[in-house]
Amino acid sequence: MQIGDNRFVAFFDMLGMSSLTVRNPESAFNAVHNLWLQRIRRLSLKILLPSASRLIENRIHHFVFSDTVVAFTEGDTLDDLRAVVMLGIELFAGALSESVPLRGGIAHGRFIFNLEEGLFVGPALVRAYRLGERAQWLGIVVDDSIAQRAHDIPEEKGPFRAGPEEPLIERWQLPVQGGIESANVVNLPAGPSQTVQMSPPITVAQFYLGFQKLFGDFADLPESVQAKYTNTVAYINAKLRPE
Repeated sequence: MQIGDNRFVAFFDMLGMSSLTVRNPESAFNAVHNLWLQRIRRLSLKILLPSASRLIENRIHHFVFSDTVVAFTEGDTLDDLRAVVMLGIELFAGALSESVPLRGGIAHGRFIFNLEEGLFVGPALVRAYRLGERAQWLGIVVDDSIAQRAHDIPEEKGPFRAGPEEPLIERWQLPVQGGIESANVVNLPAGPSQTVQMSPPITVAQFYLGFQKLFGDFADLPESVQAKYTNTVAYINAKLRPE
């Protein structure tokens, strides 16, 4: 059955998959398999809201093809918003633990799908893809409407943050294709999962070490790809730097 309505849509894919597939298809397959395992574990997540003493579950549907995960929510309620952002945080943490470099975007809007036939289209999917593709890092970018929705959540409904001063969505001067712009990003280091398990400050060499087996020496990467790892490390260090 075809269903179309406004909802939250996330697009995640793996950085460097095309070149890896051409160079070493066996390693590419193993990386996709590891991402598939993380998807299985994370898409069934349940979120406990202590402020409301209730559980959020069964809000996410998804499609998977090769190195790409498209996830979308049941509707566009606050529970759906919490579910899709927490999914992103958990999926990124799991992927990094398996040395799979992800990038992604989350957008809100019209999305039409048919689960039985595996078909899906919609402006929200296009926006989510463009947000993730344009950013020059490993992270998650969200559109303005999502950021505003999260900001406006009343305190009594459970604030959208990981700690007293740590919002789960924040503004950041983000490197993008063509320069730097102020963007809304998911605050991955502040999430409940330990996205980065190294003490800051970390170096690019330390961060990239886990990816080296898949993608080769850092010095041999194209400069544009090197920049994405460098920008990611700069963000992590800025977020985790001791006061």
